[in-house]
Amino acid sequence: MSSKIPSFDETHSDKLARKARESPFMPIGIAGLVAVCAIGAYKYKHRGGMSTSVFLMQLRVAAQVQPRSHDDLFQFVHHGLIVMQAYLEE
Repeated sequence: MSSKIPSFDETHSDKLARKARESPFMPIGIAGLVAVCAIGAYKYKHRGGMSTSVFLMQLRVAAQVQPRSHDDLFQFVHHGLIVMQAYLEE
């Protein structure tokens, strides 16, 4: 039999460690998801007088603006770096 077959005795931490070994970008994706959720929660809490429905509509539009290829991803990151640099120079 293959050693890739998971056992039923596997704990959640063992399964997470095995998945991280099989796909090294998985922990990075989980960390990114947690960071995005934390930022969204912070922005929701500090939204000021904006109604919840308007905030959620803007959040939906922002979530739909995602890169669709490696070239788009490069342009997305490059644009973000330019914006961040301009913000830091103010």
